[in-house]
Amino acid sequence: MYEIEMKAHVWDTKTLRNNLNSFATKGKILDKSDQYWKHPATNQQIRIRKEEIDNITTYLVTYKRKQIKVTNSGNTMEVNDEQEFTIDNPNALVFFLQDGGYTISLYKEKKVEQWHYENVLLELCSVPPLGDFLEIEIISDSDNPEIIQAYEQQISHLFTLCGIAKTDIENKYYSQLLEERLCSKDENSKQKQKNN
Repeated sequence: MYEIEMKAHVWDTKTLRNNLNSFATKGKILDKSDQYWKHPATNQQIRIRKEEIDNITTYLVTYKRKQIKVTNSGNTMEVNDEQEFTIDNPNALVFFLQDGGYTISLYKEKKVEQWHYENVLLELCSVPPLGDFLEIEIISDSDNPEIIQAYEQQISHLFTLCGIAKTDIENKYYSQLLEERLCSKDENSKQKQKNN
């Protein structure tokens, strides 16, 4: 299965919720806590997600073959071949990953509100310290270019319905944004130490 996704910065969550409620069906509210494990030799990465909905906890393991496609509008779109399964005991997998040389490369937290519209999942995500985002995702059986193009048009139309400007579409992965924020923070800290 292919996960086709675009995301955009959200500056006014109240207006966005009103726009979403005008055409989409409200779904779940959930918390997602992610650990990204990376192998230093291969850079292969796997995610362990703790998902909490109504006091029910689920652990999901996800492996993605990530692709970035540039759309006709010049934005990028994630087209990921995603393999995912649930586990009962994440500690067993953590031991396996540690013994296999994997280390944690990133932590990510998300507070998520979901809406559904036709074949589309729309998620308002609060991702500290990056801010709020609207993710629009479609699951597809194919990564055929014509199908991807049709989905890109559908997603762009939904951004417009939500009142999201094209300039607010984010072309980087969350991991890139978080790493940039961490590097910037480290650089500022070094600069302060240098000045003292």
